[in-house]
Amino acid sequence: MYTDKIERAVELAAICHRNQYRKNPKRKIPYISHPIAVGLMLIKYGYPEEVVTAGILHDVVEDTALSLNELEEEFGIEVASLVEEVSELDKSLSWERRKNRYFERLKGASREAKAISCCDKIHNMRSIIRSVEEGGNIWKKLKRGKEAQLDKFRQLLIIYEESLNSAMVEAYKSVLKRLKMV
Repeated sequence: MYTDKIERAVELAAICHRNQYRKNPKRKIPYISHPIAVGLMLIKYGYPEEVVTAGILHDVVEDTALSLNELEEEFGIEVASLVEEVSELDKSLSWERRKNRYFERLKGASREAKAISCCDKIHNMRSIIRSVEEGGNIWKKLKRGKEAQLDKFRQLLIIYEESLNSAMVEAYKSVLKRLKMV
């Protein structure tokens, strides 16, 4: 799927994340690789344009200066609402409180928002695995260590299993299983 809206989303995400990088300690990977991967996974699992667009833009409000209002003006209420559903907007909270709040919000979120979140976490786990396999100590770059991260991913699996298609959930389980072993 390739549309004007998706192209505009890639362009905006690239601009917003232009000075950001993934947390890989061995390589300086531009952050834009992450939202593009999320969008591609959503296409793979058959989600429509609005969901793919929101997947590509899922971190712009949380991690950049772009506001939800600006996002809504450019891409509409549906995209902005999906991005809001998957964003952790209160950075003043501790990591644990932010994650607990995210879990609670995600339980009541739309199926589409859960799909965006699931693809986001699949890519994050794959990135961690790749970093470890390349000899990088990614766990030191993350806010919490391996066990806390694994616990977070296990809690999310329970939420995803309740409403997402089996292919996506199976992909998540497979990557989580690999992550436990690295």
